[in-house]
Amino acid sequence: MSDADRTRQLYVDLQQFYAAHLRLLDDGRVDEWAAEFEPDGLLIHPQRAATHTGRAEIADGLRRTAERLRAAGLVRRHWLGNLTIENDGAAKGTIRTRFYSLVVEAGPGQPRGCT
Repeated sequence: MSDADRTRQLYVDLQQFYAAHLRLLDDGRVDEWAAEFEPDGLLIHPQRAATHTGRAEIADGLRRTAERLRAAGLVRRHWLGNLTIENDGAAKGTIRTRFYSLVVEAGPGQPRGCT
């Protein structure tokens, strides 16, 4: 397999990973979602200027958000786009990615989208 073929396959694999990862988030499966991070992983929310460090802190933050949404009768769905692989000089075995996530929120009586 050529380097170009490996890069294309990695891109497809990453799209599939993030699709499944965001589905866990949308379904409120907090512990499964957080378990996909490294034990010392980072979740960075640039729009909120917040960083959560480690699986437990990541899960706790998401759990609070999921409970708040549930109590308000809100449903969130995420769509991923503009995925890029940015491995310029990254350590061997490390993959750095960036993407945009469009978040759609529906309240009581509004269409909930596909499930």
